[in-house]
This record gives sequence, C-alpha cells and structure tokens, in this order.
Amino acid sequence: MRSAMFVVAILTIAWSALAQEGKLTLSSAAPGNIFLAGEPLEFALAGPGSPQAAFAVRDYDGHEVSSGQSRPKGDGAAVALPALGPGYYELTCRAEGAEVTASFGVLRSREGPPAQDWPLAVDGATAWLARPHQWQPLAEMLRRAGIGWVRERLSWGEVNPQPDKLDWGKYDTVAETFSAAGIRVYQIFHDSPGWTHPKGKHTRCPDDLREVYKFTKAAGAHFKGEIFAWEPWNEPDIGFFPDLGDRYAAVQKAAYLGFRAGGAEAPVLLCSLCRGHSAFSDNIFEAGVADYFEIFNFHTYSPLARYVQTIEGWMKLTRDYGVGDRPVWLTEAGIRLPGKPKLLSAEDQRKQAEFVPRSFAISLAGGVDHHFFFVYPNYLERGVQFGSLHPDLTPYPGFIAIATAVQTLRQGRYLGRLEVPEGASAYVFHTGEQRVAVVWSDKPQKVKLPVAAQEVTIRDLVGRDRAARAAGGVVELEAGPAAQYVLGLGSAVESKLIGSVRPPGKLPHLAPPKVVLAGRLDGPPLEKNANCYHVGGGERVLLVVDVYNFDEQHSATGRLRLELPEGWQAARTELETRVEPFGRKTVTIELTAGPYAPPPLKLWVRGSFEGREVAPSVSYVKFDLSHTEARKSESLGVERPEAWRKNISANGKMEIAPGPDGGVAFDISFHGPGDRWCYPDIALAQAADWREWEGVSFDYRFDTADKGTVVRFQVTEQGGPAYMTGPGFPAGKEWKRAVALFPELVWGSFSRKDENGRLDLDRIVGWRIGCNTKLDRLRLEVRDVKLVRFR
Repeated sequence: MRSAMFVVAILTIAWSALAQEGKLTLSSAAPGNIFLAGEPLEFALAGPGSPQAAFAVRDYDGHEVSSGQSRPKGDGAAVALPALGPGYYELTCRAEGAEVTASFGVLRSREGPPAQDWPLAVDGATAWLARPHQWQPLAEMLRRAGIGWVRERLSWGEVNPQPDKLDWGKYDTVAETFSAAGIRVYQIFHDSPGWTHPKGKHTRCPDDLREVYKFTKAAGAHFKGEIFAWEPWNEPDIGFFPDLGDRYAAVQKAAYLGFRAGGAEAPVLLCSLCRGHSAFSDNIFEAGVADYFEIFNFHTYSPLARYVQTIEGWMKLTRDYGVGDRPVWLTEAGIRLPGKPKLLSAEDQRKQAEFVPRSFAISLAGGVDHHFFFVYPNYLERGVQFGSLHPDLTPYPGFIAIATAVQTLRQGRYLGRLEVPEGASAYVFHTGEQRVAVVWSDKPQKVKLPVAAQEVTIRDLVGRDRAARAAGGVVELEAGPAAQYVLGLGSAVESKLIGSVRPPGKLPHLAPPKVVLAGRLDGPPLEKNANCYHVGGGERVLLVVDVYNFDEQHSATGRLRLELPEGWQAARTELETRVEPFGRKTVTIELTAGPYAPPPLKLWVRGSFEGREVAPSVSYVKFDLSHTEARKSESLGVERPEAWRKNISANGKMEIAPGPDGGVAFDISFHGPGDRWCYPDIALAQAADWREWEGVSFDYRFDTADKGTVVRFQVTEQGGPAYMTGPGFPAGKEWKRAVALFPELVWGSFSRKDENGRLDLDRIVGWRIGCNTKLDRLRLEVRDVKLVRFR
C-alpha cells in the first residue's frame, strides 16, 4: 500500500505548465508557482504569439478575478498580475488559437523556518517520486507553507548493495536539502539487500538480524542531526513483509538497538500498521516490541464517513497494548481518486481539497500527535492518483488546502467539540495564539457558533478570509462539505465544549535488553493474512530459535524456556546457552503437534539472561483443516441445482447445473466494467441454530487457476447482517477442500450493520458460496457442503 519502492518516470519542466514543441508555455520564478503574499505575481510566457496573448485568472470557485494582455519581454512575453490575496488560482493564456493554463497559489507570508512542533505534515517520498532538480523547490514549497516535517524513503538494498559497501547517495542530498530549508526529515526503509537472504526468494527478512543492527547503527550515526525520526518498516502486517509477526518483532528489536548503538537520538517509530487490530499486531506486542519503539504509527485510507470510527479504533488499540500514553503518528493518510488518465479531474481536485481539513481535524481531535498527508508529489499507483501536485510541481487545490490548514491551525491543540445540528461538525483547536473552529456539514445547512467578539474571521479551505458579524454572542454561517475555519472565537467558547481530549503523547525512556530471541517454524506453509503457520495434527515440525546478543562488549549467559499448547511435545523445553559479544546462537527443537484446537495456538520461547527477563518470541500456529478429519459433521443437502438461487453482479450472467462429479456447477460470465462477483445462495425456510458447529466445509474446483479469483463462504443472520471469509480460498483446477470457521468470519460491509457486532449462530437464515474475479468467463463447482466440528 502506497509506500512500495516506487518506479516512476516523471517528465517535468521545473514549475511551468507542461510544454510541447510549438505550444504556449507558462513558468514563474516561484517554486511550484507557490507565491507568498506581497511577492510580484509575474509569469513568463513563451511560444507563438505570446507577446499578444490575452490572459485571465480564475479562483478556486471558477470566478474570473483578473484579465489582461501580456507584454513583450525578451524572446517571449511577461504576464504581470495584480496583487491577489491568499488562495488557489488558475492562469490561462490564449494566443493564435493556442491556449495554456497553469495553477498557482498565494500563501500568507511568514518569517523564519517552519515550526517543528506543529502537528500537520506531509509524506514526501521525495527521493523516489521526484527528479533531483525538483528536490530543492519541493523543500522551498514546504518552507513557504510552514510545513515542518516530511516523511521520506530510503532503500537499504540500494545504499548497501554489497556487505562491505555503503553509499548513501541521493538520500544524503535529500536530507541535506530539507534540513537547509528548516524541515525535519522522518525516514523509513522497508527492504533488504538480496545478499542478506540469498536463499529466500519470498522474504525480505535477513537471515541474520545482525545485518539489520549493523545497517541501522550506520544509518543512525551517518544521519545524526539530519534525520529526526526513524521507522524500520512500512506496513509489515501486509505484503511489504511476507513473513509473520514472530520474525518482524525481532527485526524491530534489532533495528531499534542498532539506531541507539549508532548514537541516533531521534525517536524510533513502531513499524506502520495498516490493518488495525489483527493477529499480526497481537503477535508483535506479545513478543515485547513495546520496549523497542517510542512512537506508535499507523496508516489509514478510510473514507471520511468512517474516519471518526477508524481513529477511535486505532486509539483503542494503543490502550489495549499498553502504549496509549505515547505519541501516536498517523503517517499515511490519503484519499483514493482516479487519475484520468494520470491527473486528477477538476471534480476530484475539489474532493481532495475538501478531504484535507476534515481528515486533519478528525485525526487531531481523535488524539493523533502528528498527521502526514499522503502524498506530497504527484504519484499515480495502479490508476489511483494520490499526489497534491501536478507532475511539474504546480499545485492542485489540495496542496493549498494543506498549507491553509497548517498555517491556520498552527499548534493544533484540540480543545473539544461544539454542539451543532445533526450532520454538521465543529471541532475547536488552540493555535497557540487563538481559538479556531473547523466547521463543515454533510448537507448544506446553517450552523450557529458561540463567540465573544462582535466580528470573527471565516476562512475557507484555500485560505480566503471574510468577516462575519456576530449577533447576541452567536455567529451564523452556511456550512457544507467544504470545511471552513472560524477564527477569533474567544476563550469563553471553552465552557461550551463537549467530548474528551487525549493528552499529548510523551516519549518513554527505554532501556531494553540487548538479547533478542527470534523464533520461527522451519518448513510448514504460512498464511500471511492470519499470521500463522499451518500444521497437521501429530505432525513433526522444527522450531528454530536464533538467540542474538547485540551487546558488542559482553557475552550473555542465560536459560531458554519453551511453552507449548496442550498436547504438544518437544524434545526439550528448557536449555542453558551462552552467546558471545555481538554473537548469535541457533537452537533447533523438534516439536510434535497435538490434537486439533481452535486457532490461534501459540508457541512461546521465553528467556532470562544475566539475571534479566528478555522479551519473548511468539509464533502463531493454525491447524490445516483441509487435511483434518472432522469429529462430527452434518450435510447441508444442497447437491440439487434447484436448491440454489442465482445471485450475481449486474454485469454478469450465471447458470446452475448438476456437476459432472457430483454437487453443482455454476457457469459464470461477465461483460463490461464494474465489480465481478457471483454468490448463489441458499435461503432457509426458518432460522437455524448452528451453535454446536465450528464451521462449514466444502469441496470446490474452478476451470481456472487464475490468481485473482477466490472463492468465499458467506452466512446471513436474521435482520440481514452477513459474515464472510476474509481473504478467500484460491482458485485451482483440482478439487480442494475449504473450511470456513465461524469465529474467523468477518462482517461484510455490503450487508446491513450488525447492532451487536457479532455473528449470532442461533439466528442463521441463509448462506452463500461464490467467487470474486476479474475474468470474463469461468466455472465453479461445489460439492459436499457440511457443517463440521473438530473438537
């Protein structure tokens, strides 16, 4: 998600409108056409007929605010505009049938470098997303906007291509460029050189975590004073780290100890999580990562309608894991909009701009200490445009909205909410100088706010101000989806605020053990989504435990203790070991799996070294139920085609027939764009009680092995809420058995909201088996559908 190693070709011309031979071009001396109020608004126009060009300037609302004629200058012409107030603008020039348009912004003037304690920032990935000649103007644009932090990217594999070679290259230049502009860089890496895992084609985890330590130690020392926060990995709870939480927890520990050994004083973040509460997050916290980071870190791309709920969920997660008093950073927060074909449409530009202040306000109100908009430069990912700038660095309205939010909220200390009509929101912040409300409404309506002054300032999302008179201590404004800032509320407003306020997070003082335990199972297949290894009952597996001593001066002597699920056996459960300074000791233990038990099963490796308990290693295990015989089963008796009802997306057709090997066959076809799904269903005559069962098993096969096609099971309870298998089961041409355990089913957002938030197995009214695909045609066969119990 969003932070992969970007492979991008950006053809740019400084901060001018895109140029083509024989066409008109516009450019200015202002970086990215970002002017400060009071600076001359002058553009250079080149191309046929440029000395006689007519120009017009339109504001964010499309209103013409200036027009005139260019004047000859050198080989081209100059377009000099009158002074304009803060805002977003577009300049269009026409000459001899040609036309060119360039966007520009006017920001409020400010003195000095950006304030580094202001909470609103941007994710830049500048070293990857921008060309070298763009780095300096990008830094200057942030300085002008008052943005004090930028999130960057660094490739370990690129700077450390061989064990004995370190070349920081462009990452040095980018850090120096932002530092010179007074902007703090927060850096992240999430890859590893191939030589660190030469036999692992499907991993990014180094075979020897001492390489992680050596790299972060070198990075911490090299960038001391230039990098002000470090993150060891991006979104390892999904595909950016193909291994499980047992291995990542050890990476986080090794990285943290390396940064500290290198003398880096910058705080270290936990890896950025993006899935919310998951088996992966449980795993790494059970393994003790809380002692190896100062700042909690997460990502969200939730739509605004779910933003409050999303932020509350992440905050609850920090409390559940005992780190709720630490700083919380939201380090990727963007809006998915289509690039048509590569750039944002006028409509989507407004959507992005409207997203900015609302997401900022909800995030800060929810307790986030630093919020990073994703993403600053132009960036198209699989047809989705995330950037706030055109490829030539000129702004979308979204960038002006970011700058306006930063300059308006400043310190952004949340104070509380005001009671407003349903559908409206009014969050109040202290800027360090005054109180400001951020107000919007999902539908157009009047909103009244209490004020002490007779007149307040209303600022729109691109920075345009207007005065508003108060009457009887109340100011009334027309609110809509575009947020407005109300400045000058006065201190009396605080007595009318509601809602809780999270105190600012505080950096902990950490001194974790330097002995790190890294356990893993060798051999069994793993399931990334469930964060577990698959084993069979009675199967023999190898538990490999690497014991690292990251103390470079002293050896470590201690004892390992193994804790296994009930019924599991091990050749040994305790052993003593000694690890040399900066050494590694590998211990391999043969285990025999016990009888079936519901997931997750946990294999704990604990240790005590030099009289001090160290963080454990924890590996999650799940039984492979496709090869496990159920203790009890009951056929659902749906082998007849007439038992099923057709249920397919509007762009599809389906037929149901007897399967050649028993069961039923679904012949499915799709045409045209849109989601492609087919979920024929079974409606029960009356509600069924499935509480004695653990899940449903069925055999299936496709006429394709397409990797983008999956089969899922869904079940519906009374009232309409539906629950389904999350990732689905992969397509294949051979018969496979799928087992959908009820506790692992997730609520389907396509169905009615479940008031109690859980699947009620005593109120089942129907179920479905079907598929999601991108293919035009396919066949799915299903047979032997039954309720099962394994205990």
